[in-house]
Amino acid sequence: MEYAIIDRGRGPEIAGSRITVYDVLAETQAGATPADLAQWYQLEVAQIEMALRYIDEHKEEVVKDYAEIRARHARGNPPEIEAKLQGSRAKLAAMLAEARQRVKAREKGDARTSS
Repeated sequence: MEYAIIDRGRGPEIAGSRITVYDVLAETQAGATPADLAQWYQLEVAQIEMALRYIDEHKEEVVKDYAEIRARHARGNPPEIEAKLQGSRAKLAAMLAEARQRVKAREKGDARTSS
């Protein structure tokens, strides 16, 4: 089977997966072996090795892009996104509290009818 690195707009990734060369780079820098990655990502070792070759062949670009990704992650979300997240969390908490109240009410009703 022939394997490929493609770019669907998220950066170079292993065809047929959503695993980017940046994922492979990060994990191998952390000490993972190609066999480890193949098992974790449910890929063939040959696919991981192909990604490693791509990284070697495009080292300067991949390392630069990966540094930018890490910097963006370190900055966190912009304030407007954090505000939306906080609103979503509050909405979810309210929904969960309401659901818990309904369950408790139903359990109390069941307890009264079974006595």
